[in-house]
Amino acid sequence: MLFLIFLQFAQLSAPACHYFTSINQAELSITDHKYSNALQYYNAAFAKQPTPMGQDLYNAAICAMRAGNNAQAFAWCLQLAEKGVPLTFFEQKASFASLRRDTRWTAFVTDYRSKARTFRQRNQDALTFLEGLLAASSQANDFNRGHDPREPMPNRLSWVNDSLAQVLTTYMQQRGYLSEEQIGISIEQDTLLKGYPRFAPIFYRRHPLVNPALNAAYLQLLQTGINQIKLKPDFYLDLMRRTISYKEENILGYYSRYGNSLYCTTAIAEPEADAYRIALGQSKLKDYLKIVLFTFRHPGDFSFNQFATQQKSSRADKQEEAIYKSNHKLIIKDITQD
Repeated sequence: MLFLIFLQFAQLSAPACHYFTSINQAELSITDHKYSNALQYYNAAFAKQPTPMGQDLYNAAICAMRAGNNAQAFAWCLQLAEKGVPLTFFEQKASFASLRRDTRWTAFVTDYRSKARTFRQRNQDALTFLEGLLAASSQANDFNRGHDPREPMPNRLSWVNDSLAQVLTTYMQQRGYLSEEQIGISIEQDTLLKGYPRFAPIFYRRHPLVNPALNAAYLQLLQTGINQIKLKPDFYLDLMRRTISYKEENILGYYSRYGNSLYCTTAIAEPEADAYRIALGQSKLKDYLKIVLFTFRHPGDFSFNQFATQQKSSRADKQEEAIYKSNHKLIIKDITQD
């Protein structure tokens, strides 16, 4: 049943397949520290996509700097102004030190500020709408912080979260998928650029079993986002699995970390998990594992999407540890070692 539901939405367009496959190859090249190779894949992806995704522009700019091509890095960074990234992101992040020392930095700042103003003016209505929804969602959930999502929500909170998701879904049904060019990019702690859409918390906070009709409606919108190259497939996968049941948490074969060890779920065989990922233009698990390990071993400059959750590692709760390890397979004993 789950596989049939997945296939209902996993219809990837040819342009999206080309783009995301090229991005996968670029990211794998980065894990091997082959930045010139990564640039070739980024150029191939961007050549047929006039508005590349912000996370990809960011990673490509870092590769360009490491390959000694600041001119290209400036050009890609300038495109991030059209996705709402503040200038302070480049002023504060250590990764862009070489650009700040470049003689072209002053001209870049002038151009960036101009494009950033245009972004805000052009998208004021969409920004006001989304920021209002996010504020309402945060306010409703603040008092319930720490709630286990697998436990029943308080009725009022469940109703509020579902209502906000319905408002967002209706808005996009009427006006189209909300892209980065309209609502900006998710940035945490001023310098951490993320790949998930800014509206993701609205959907993450609702319980997936409350309103199945809403699930179907917004998953269709997310499929539109993928095919228009406005949403990363891995976040579609993550949002999709949440609409089935929290009990299916590991059905897509995500890895998890327990202490310094890395495990994979035994709930689904690797070939079947690969079929899910490939259908949406994602790499196979053996390649995804490189991304997971790279983010653990080399945190900082690059922005990759990986969902290897950190599990509890309590010496006191041996029973919990035994249950976890009975349902997972050890992949790497110590992920801190290359």
